[in-house]
Amino acid sequence: DMPLSEWVKEETKNTDREKFLKDHLIPTDASLEETDVADFFNKRENLLIDKLMEYLATSGDTNSIGSMKTQIATKVAMMLMKEYGWRYEKCFSIVGMSNWFHQKQSIDELKNTDPQVVFEAVRTQIEKNEIN
Repeated sequence: DMPLSEWVKEETKNTDREKFLKDHLIPTDASLEETDVADFFNKRENLLIDKLMEYLATSGDTNSIGSMKTQIATKVAMMLMKEYGWRYEKCFSIVGMSNWFHQKQSIDELKNTDPQVVFEAVRTQIEKNEIN
């Protein structure tokens, strides 16, 4: 059991430190010392969420309305997590209650849907206490 800062130092003796941190989703702008765990945790959480959103953007079935809505809803839920610090389950549930989720949309409309626009619409509903 070795502190993170020592482990990274040991692992990067013969390799590019920046590349190692990026490859292991370790924030380059956070301290690796045990005294700064909260800052490290928050920055790493953001890196993990960004990586998951990147993965979701490039994976999955794009031939069914249900799977496309689920992909968009998942991305929006991840954005809500970052914005409000809520658990994923709550965020996904909120997206499922949103006006956007209940609109009938074609495959082509969903393919052109910007998750950021959906996020803004859901956030507006949250702020108006229409969903929570």
